[in-house]
Amino acid sequence: MNDAAQGYYTALQQDYDVKIRQLVPRYDEMVECAVGLVVHDTPLSVLDIGAGSGAVTKLIASRVPEAHITALDASPAMVQDATDRLADFAERVTVVQRAIQEFEPPGAFDAAFSNLVLHNVPAATKPQVLRKLSSWLRPSGVFVWGDLIRFDAPELQQSAVSARCAFALASGCDPALVEENFRKESVDDHPLSVDVMRAMALAAGFASADVVWARDAFVVLYLKNGAQAP
Repeated sequence: MNDAAQGYYTALQQDYDVKIRQLVPRYDEMVECAVGLVVHDTPLSVLDIGAGSGAVTKLIASRVPEAHITALDASPAMVQDATDRLADFAERVTVVQRAIQEFEPPGAFDAAFSNLVLHNVPAATKPQVLRKLSSWLRPSGVFVWGDLIRFDAPELQQSAVSARCAFALASGCDPALVEENFRKESVDDHPLSVDVMRAMALAAGFASADVVWARDAFVVLYLKNGAQAP
């Protein structure tokens, strides 16, 4: 993540839980779908990539009382917020300030989860990240990948941006934040089309990559591992 993107997330940190719902239509629906997929098989070890404020991590911890969760985030401010929010789960939730590209786990995971994070990772680096994730998961493990997408057709991409911009402003989002959000998406972010996401996941060693939820310019994929445990 470059300095401009890091600055954006630092600014987003204050009142994050409000701002993210202003910027992402159907955010709660997206999160509910993703969390449901993560907890479906009652995982005992979970990796949360880009935990942000810790709100989604807390949902997972609450629904799977036996799970131990490693929650990563690159932002010091977000890590502090997540640590505070997850204080009641400190015995089984470890919050780590680290970008996914720099992380090395102590062991294997039953499930991994990422929501609205990997579009920050350059396209050329994403295959390596996905290969690492596959190797960190047990053979029966899953990766739930929720993210911003882009459309191949320019008219669809512009229509999606315009609709989301209108939604954010109508939801009361600060116009300066709206402008910075879409500037970041067009300059600093690296979203992929759904087809490319699926193909990249399969090439990285996942056995399947299914679209479970898709609305506006956002998608949730369910990736079943196909790699051997490390």
